[in-house]
Amino acid sequence: MAAQAASRGGADFILALNAEKLRCLGIPSIFASADLARQQDFVLNFALSEILPLANGPIFFGSGVIDPRSSIDAELERIADAGFGTIVNFPTGIFLDGRFWAFIEYAGPGLPARTRHA
Repeated sequence: MAAQAASRGGADFILALNAEKLRCLGIPSIFASADLARQQDFVLNFALSEILPLANGPIFFGSGVIDPRSSIDAELERIADAGFGTIVNFPTGIFLDGRFWAFIEYAGPGLPARTRHA
């Protein structure tokens, strides 16, 4: 509904982010930073059914944690082939400090060590 409203309202672009879907499901957006599932698949699955067919204009793909077992070139091709206008880095871990990391790790589903920034 938000993507349709943004399209009708003349938005320049729409962001397809895992945080927006999590909020719609009643899950705090802080969990967008957690590696709960393959984020690319999560965003792609809901955007293909809920955003791309209903919205006009460019749709930006919010790409977070990349699975190191996946080829970045294959991921980029898959996202582009789906019809997204560009890819943005979301969520980014760049602003996460030691206290935040400790909270996420205490909560359980933290980010893998490979994604952390010093």
